[in-house]
Amino acid sequence: MPEIPVIPPGASPGELAAQRRITEAFIAANPSLVALIPRSRQKSGSGVRWMDLPARPAQKVRLIDPGAGVGGVSANTAAGGDGIQRKVPFQLLLPWGGQVGLYDYWVDTEGIRWEVTNLLPYNGYERRAEVIRLGESG
Repeated sequence: MPEIPVIPPGASPGELAAQRRITEAFIAANPSLVALIPRSRQKSGSGVRWMDLPARPAQKVRLIDPGAGVGGVSANTAAGGDGIQRKVPFQLLLPWGGQVGLYDYWVDTEGIRWEVTNLLPYNGYERRAEVIRLGESG
């Protein structure tokens, strides 16, 4: 699987430009304006109930497909060391001041629900989170 670069804080403008070109090779969509909806998890009898909280302010995000550009591999898959194709999570790329939380979600224009499953380490330049596509909404 291609490694998505981590840009160190204080990088030179030339280094930032080079890293952005590399990163754009894996971006699956143009920037989108998305209002992520956070959720709280509450115990409910013997199970768990999710409650939507007020939406975060709309922010420009990009969706990254780490499996893209790998010879002969379809979108959202990558070959492991054993050569077996496996699904890899998409990544949500947010600007430096972006807001995202675990289990935040949004529904795209095609009715597909996307959910944050993991927050990736913050590198001082951008925020990233792993997201999965959950299917049709409603």
